[in-house]
Amino acid sequence: MLCVSAEPVPLLAHVPFLLSEDGAGVDLHLVRSNPICRATGPARLVVTGPDGYVSPDWYGIADQVPTWNYTAVHLSGRLEALPADRLPEMLARQSAFFEARLLPKPPWTMDKMSAEVTARFLRMILPFRLHVEDVQSTVKLGQNKDAAVRLAAARPAGNGVRFGPGGAGGTDERAPGLTGARPAAGVGAAAAPRGIWTKKKHKARALPMPGAGCCGTAGGATFARPNGLDGPGHGGTVCACDQNRS
Repeated sequence: MLCVSAEPVPLLAHVPFLLSEDGAGVDLHLVRSNPICRATGPARLVVTGPDGYVSPDWYGIADQVPTWNYTAVHLSGRLEALPADRLPEMLARQSAFFEARLLPKPPWTMDKMSAEVTARFLRMILPFRLHVEDVQSTVKLGQNKDAAVRLAAARPAGNGVRFGPGGAGGTDERAPGLTGARPAAGVGAAAAPRGIWTKKKHKARALPMPGAGCCGTAGGATFARPNGLDGPGHGGTVCACDQNRS
């Protein structure tokens, strides 16, 4: 999601995008009538990954509460309008990227459209580049819990979020342990009926304060940034356990 400041409310647009070939920016396009086309300048692109509800019952230990695990990256920088003649190449590169995910289907290319239709289509949209100046990331996957507890929550097959339509084979790829989709019937012990989690199952307890190493390997992870700017989980990026320690 692309966000640009404006009055009386920020402007938002859901856009497909690709990193620029030099890796320093993000290439995207907008329909000409979108008000963001007339509000270039500081902007932020929100990129979300797998996310979903996690039931306390899946951990297999007492005194847990419901939570929502997620991953997200915020790319901030300057939005620039590009010359219109850059649009055909940008669209060709973008369609080639996404068409490759549909193999073995023969890839769609722009030359399958007539010149008249192509020209009319190109007049409707405009190319842009977000020059990325800062990257902030959040990976909240329960890093404040023991590895064995996290594994227990991730073990039930089918407990995950769909990444897309399933790829060439039509499979339903999922991210175990990330979301609250009930495990499919017949999948191990998780398929057995269970009671609904209620607040009475949880007892108040003191939570440790976040600090160095509190996220394990995630806390010290280095996230690539443009222009050589790097930062650990507790530096320029957001540590998961600082966000939600439940």
